[in-house]
Amino acid sequence: MQACEREPRHPSEAGALHTEPGSVVAFRTDALYLTQPQNWPYHHQPGDYLLRGHLTGPVTAPTTEEELLTLRDAGRAALTAEREA
Repeated sequence: MQACEREPRHPSEAGALHTEPGSVVAFRTDALYLTQPQNWPYHHQPGDYLLRGHLTGPVTAPTTEEELLTLRDAGRAALTAEREA
């Protein structure tokens, strides 16, 4: 997986419409599930995207909400472990 190299010029350049085609796995409430990390800035403002989990792939694409939530939980645990290492 590769992250975008440039920081968005404007906050409106962050979000699902500014990802690579085919990289959106799911939308859920206020979350985006993507196949690639994004280099979106986080300024602690409403509407900013915050990285809450990350899995090094490949992983099997979820086909049910239960599978999506399992991946979400694994991604959160992996990111926590990575930050604590």
